[in-house]
Amino acid sequence: MQQDNKFDPEIFKQAAQAMAANMTQAGAEKAQSDKVMTNLREQVDTAATITCDDCGCHVFENSFVLKRISPITSPTGEEMVVPVQIFACTSCHGVNKEFLPAHVISDVNKTDKNGIPTY
Repeated sequence: MQQDNKFDPEIFKQAAQAMAANMTQAGAEKAQSDKVMTNLREQVDTAATITCDDCGCHVFENSFVLKRISPITSPTGEEMVVPVQIFACTSCHGVNKEFLPAHVISDVNKTDKNGIPTY
């Protein structure tokens, strides 16, 4: 086998050490990430399941409240429609109060089951 005169074993050694250090760091980061995910899974397993305030169903879907912003107050000077994400029950389409902050629908008249305003 012919020896390459340009081969420097010291450079090879430094490159190998750098690769090993990188792999060790990546392994440590993955181990930390795995630990965090395991901890999160354990917390989710013991967490209380949220149910619909109206019907008791525990499955929700993404829904949106659309807010119209006037051109006068819009940062672009043009009318804007901004979606605000909420969660609605898949069974009765009700929205729990915790999923619908008051400031999102502060401009909507609210009434109780008898049609009396509840503001």
